[in-house]
Amino acid sequence: MTAQANGEQSASPFREAVEQLARVPLPDQGKPLDLQSLADAFSLFNQTTAKLETAHRELEKRVQQVDAELERKNRELAQANQDLHAKIAELDRMRSYLNNLIDSMGSGLVCTDGEGRVTTVNRAAEQLTGWSASKVLSQPLETLFGPESRPAIEGLVGSRDVRQNLDLSLLDRQGGKIPVRGTTAPIVDEVGEPLGTILTFIDQSSVRLLEERVKRSGRLAALGELAAGVAHEMRNPLTTIRGFIQILPQERNDPEFLKEFSTNVLREIDRLTKLTEDLLNFAKPTTMNVQPADGERLLDEVVAFLADKFERAGVQVSLQRPPEPLRIPMDCDRVKQVLLNLILNAIEAMPDGGRLRLTLGQVKERLESQEREDPFAAFEVVDTGQGIPPEHLERLFDPFFTTKDAGTGLGLAVSHRIVEEHQGFLRVESERGVGTTFHMLLPLQPNGTGKD
Repeated sequence: MTAQANGEQSASPFREAVEQLARVPLPDQGKPLDLQSLADAFSLFNQTTAKLETAHRELEKRVQQVDAELERKNRELAQANQDLHAKIAELDRMRSYLNNLIDSMGSGLVCTDGEGRVTTVNRAAEQLTGWSASKVLSQPLETLFGPESRPAIEGLVGSRDVRQNLDLSLLDRQGGKIPVRGTTAPIVDEVGEPLGTILTFIDQSSVRLLEERVKRSGRLAALGELAAGVAHEMRNPLTTIRGFIQILPQERNDPEFLKEFSTNVLREIDRLTKLTEDLLNFAKPTTMNVQPADGERLLDEVVAFLADKFERAGVQVSLQRPPEPLRIPMDCDRVKQVLLNLILNAIEAMPDGGRLRLTLGQVKERLESQEREDPFAAFEVVDTGQGIPPEHLERLFDPFFTTKDAGTGLGLAVSHRIVEEHQGFLRVESERGVGTTFHMLLPLQPNGTGKD
């Protein structure tokens, strides 16, 4: 009940008394005063006065209550005002702390609003680019990055995903490009609605220089290893040929020697020819003829081509096919070369016969630089051979590494390169006395199985 309402209620006895007095009839002029009427009037006056005194006391009581209420409200308002100032001061301290924290970060930080415009830039980002925060605030985020990075940046606005290991190209004040690796995350409100994006990044300039040095060193090491492998592989046949040529003058009239000479020299020349062809296949750039093809049909062609070898080696072959046909974008001749090499290696690993399982299916793999899982066609070659020693697994795809007496060690290296040129993977698992499994993963078309 308001003070005005209380005042009106307290004033009602006054109103009633005045109205009651107004209703009392006054004596007519010239007539004698009626004592009873006068007594009644005094009685009414006394009653009205008592009511007025009661109403006055009630009014004073109500005024005191209102004053007390106002005083309490004033105290509460003063306390609320004091608390508000304390909260504002606490927020100022927190804001200052957060700003210092952000500016103390070693990595660059940029925040945007829901429209992709820059709202925050920390000191590390300013130092890295040479731009002051005042120059880039309210600018679109895309303007801070090179053209090659903008497609990745444009997709961040409104995204709810956390993206890591983004390789971006940041623009400095002079227009130069700074390689950075960044991580993005959405800024959301209390109900999870996106309000903007936060991007943190670190300078990769020194890392890129180190990577280039490592790659250069790796290329030089690989070149040295290749040269040593070529020299080793060529030394044995050349030594054999040289030995026969040295004794040829003394034994040129011996028919048996001439027959042996002809056989061995031709064999070693064929070995050198094979080595030369393998080297050319390994070293020369290849032109890929990638077309969507039926993976199951390719597997059937390889099995049919090697049917005689399976029978002679005593190898039992089983095929596991996909539930639906897989159309794989690939160079059929090159992939067939890889499958032939893997299967021939499996046959050689089972000199006393065994079981060979060939599988074609579909799997999903998440690449290191991506968040999503992509579909791959998976070929598997599983044998029950002797297995590969663990110390040999890491070097299995190195050029000239082989455990065979007559091998060049280039077959798996060439196969590995062919699979990589398809943007795929070649992996191996092996256990001594149990067998070996080769996995060849080739990326499928974006629509999954790529069915006709």
